[in-house]
Amino acid sequence: MSFRRTREGKILAGVCSGLARQFGWDPNIIRLVLAIVTLLTSGTAAVIYGLAWLLIPEEGQDKSIAQRLIDNNSKH
Repeated sequence: MSFRRTREGKILAGVCSGLARQFGWDPNIIRLVLAIVTLLTSGTAAVIYGLAWLLIPEEGQDKSIAQRLIDNNSKH
């Protein structure tokens, strides 16, 4: 099984809950760590979260948001 963003238990995009499911961790701990790291890195971690949102497919999807955008633009 490959890593997917979750639909169930997500707060924003499902990246933290997907990571938690993949490794058997508590998603709230991952969210807390992300918040702290975001503050410590002046927002860099939030940018990485956004990239993960775009690049990691949601469960039930075979393509990420970014791949769907690329595919739609290449048809024109």
